[in-house]
Amino acid sequence: MLLRDLAVPFMSTDALDLITSEELARMLRLGNPAVPQSGANCINKRIQRGKPLPPSIQIPGHRGRLWERAVAEQWILNHQRDTKSERERRKGGRPRRQPGVA
Repeated sequence: MLLRDLAVPFMSTDALDLITSEELARMLRLGNPAVPQSGANCINKRIQRGKPLPPSIQIPGHRGRLWERAVAEQWILNHQRDTKSERERRKGGRPRRQPGVA
Protein backbone atom coordinates (compact mmCIF):
# COMPACT_ATOMS: atom_id res chain seq x y z
CA MET A 1 0.00 0.00 0.00
CA LEU A 2 1.36 3.41 -0.97
CA LEU A 3 1.42 6.47 1.24
CA ARG A 4 -0.83 8.30 -1.20
CA ASP A 5 -3.52 5.67 -0.51
CA LEU A 6 -3.40 6.60 3.17
CA ALA A 7 -3.79 10.35 2.58
CA VAL A 8 -6.89 11.64 4.30
CA PRO A 9 -7.84 15.28 5.03
CA PHE A 10 -7.21 15.17 8.78
CA MET A 11 -3.62 13.91 8.51
CA SER A 12 -0.83 16.43 8.70
CA THR A 13 1.71 16.70 5.91
CA ASP A 14 4.47 15.82 8.39
CA ALA A 15 3.01 12.34 8.94
CA LEU A 16 3.43 11.54 5.24
CA ASP A 17 6.71 13.48 4.78
CA LEU A 18 5.27 15.60 1.98
CA ILE A 19 6.91 18.60 0.36
CA THR A 20 5.41 21.65 -1.33
CA SER A 21 6.18 22.93 -4.81
CA GLU A 22 8.53 25.52 -3.28
CA GLU A 23 10.61 22.78 -1.60
CA LEU A 24 10.60 20.67 -4.77
CA ALA A 25 11.86 23.68 -6.73
CA ARG A 26 14.69 24.07 -4.22
CA MET A 27 15.60 20.39 -4.69
CA LEU A 28 15.59 20.87 -8.48
CA ARG A 29 17.52 24.18 -8.16
CA LEU A 30 14.76 26.21 -9.84
CA GLY A 31 13.77 29.78 -9.13
CA ASN A 32 15.33 32.46 -6.95
CA PRO A 33 15.38 31.54 -3.22
CA ALA A 34 15.30 35.24 -2.26
CA VAL A 35 11.98 35.82 -4.06
CA PRO A 36 8.86 34.34 -2.41
CA GLN A 37 6.87 31.90 -4.58
CA SER A 38 9.55 31.98 -7.29
CA GLY A 39 10.12 28.24 -7.02
CA ALA A 40 6.40 27.44 -7.09
CA ASN A 41 6.03 29.60 -10.20
CA CYS A 42 8.86 27.70 -11.90
CA ILE A 43 7.23 24.36 -11.04
CA ASN A 44 3.89 25.59 -12.42
CA LYS A 45 5.59 26.70 -15.66
CA ARG A 46 7.22 23.30 -16.04
CA ILE A 47 3.85 21.60 -15.54
CA GLN A 48 2.17 23.90 -18.10
CA ARG A 49 4.92 23.25 -20.64
CA GLY A 50 4.68 19.48 -20.18
CA LYS A 51 8.18 18.98 -18.78
CA PRO A 52 8.68 15.83 -16.70
CA LEU A 53 8.24 16.10 -12.93
CA PRO A 54 7.80 13.56 -10.14
CA PRO A 55 4.22 12.35 -9.58
CA SER A 56 2.27 14.64 -7.26
CA ILE A 57 -0.42 13.90 -4.70
CA GLN A 58 -3.75 15.66 -4.35
CA ILE A 59 -5.14 15.60 -0.81
CA PRO A 60 -8.83 16.49 -0.45
CA GLY A 61 -9.26 19.84 1.27
CA HIS A 62 -5.64 20.89 0.65
CA ARG A 63 -4.84 23.57 -1.89
CA GLY A 64 -1.88 23.05 -4.17
CA ARG A 65 0.27 20.14 -5.18
CA LEU A 66 2.24 17.99 -2.78
CA TRP A 67 4.98 15.44 -3.39
CA GLU A 68 6.27 12.57 -1.28
CA ARG A 69 9.86 13.43 -0.38
CA ALA A 70 11.20 9.90 -0.98
CA VAL A 71 9.49 9.62 -4.38
CA ALA A 72 10.76 13.05 -5.45
CA GLU A 73 14.34 12.28 -4.36
CA GLN A 74 14.29 8.94 -6.19
CA TRP A 75 12.88 10.62 -9.31
CA ILE A 76 15.64 13.25 -9.22
CA LEU A 77 18.32 10.56 -8.92
CA ASN A 78 16.87 8.67 -11.89
CA HIS A 79 16.57 11.79 -14.07
CA GLN A 80 19.98 13.40 -13.49
CA ARG A 81 21.81 14.34 -16.65
CA ASP A 82 25.16 12.80 -17.43
CA THR A 83 25.99 15.47 -20.02
CA LYS A 84 27.03 19.05 -19.47
CA SER A 85 24.37 21.48 -18.39
CA GLU A 86 22.87 23.78 -20.99
CA ARG A 87 24.91 26.71 -19.72
CA GLU A 88 28.19 24.80 -20.08
CA ARG A 89 27.51 23.68 -23.64
CA ARG A 90 29.05 25.71 -26.39
CA LYS A 91 26.68 27.61 -28.63
CA GLY A 92 26.53 26.66 -32.28
CA GLY A 93 28.28 28.59 -34.98
CA ARG A 94 31.80 28.82 -36.21
CA PRO A 95 34.21 26.27 -34.70
CA ARG A 96 36.99 27.50 -32.47
CA ARG A 97 40.47 27.89 -33.90
CA GLN A 98 42.95 25.38 -32.65
CA PRO A 99 46.22 26.98 -31.50
CA GLY A 100 49.18 26.05 -33.68
CA VAL A 101 47.07 24.79 -36.60
CA ALA A 102 47.37 26.68 -39.87
